[in-house]
Amino acid sequence: MDWKWLFFSFEGRANRAKWWLTVLIFVILSALIWLVVLPIFGYTIWNVQADPTATVLSIVITLIFAYPATAVMVKRLHDRNRRAWLAAVLWAPTVLTLEVIRNESLDKAGPYASAAAKDFAGYPGLFSEALRTLL
Repeated sequence: MDWKWLFFSFEGRANRAKWWLTVLIFVILSALIWLVVLPIFGYTIWNVQADPTATVLSIVITLIFAYPATAVMVKRLHDRNRRAWLAAVLWAPTVLTLEVIRNESLDKAGPYASAAAKDFAGYPGLFSEALRTLL
């Protein structure tokens, strides 16, 4: 099996077996990150949301997984005779969730936030206005 094609190409089709294989790989990698890598940095599953740095780290990890997950999703949509833009619709809840987490972590940081948190807060959220309109 061509792993480079499976995880990094948006062309072609992926049958159900390949899709489930990638889901299994993503679950194993996520478990390794949450149970092995994050504790190296001093974070556990229970205290990640309490620290803005850990929140940024979890967003970065999500973005690293986003490209290969989208590539596999697009191939699976092609296999089901659906258009690839539907992947954007399927990613909308994840993007909105990340925006809510970012806003909550910045609210917790308060006036004593580190320079990194202030830089992170310096740009307006991508969906902040849309989210405020909906809520």
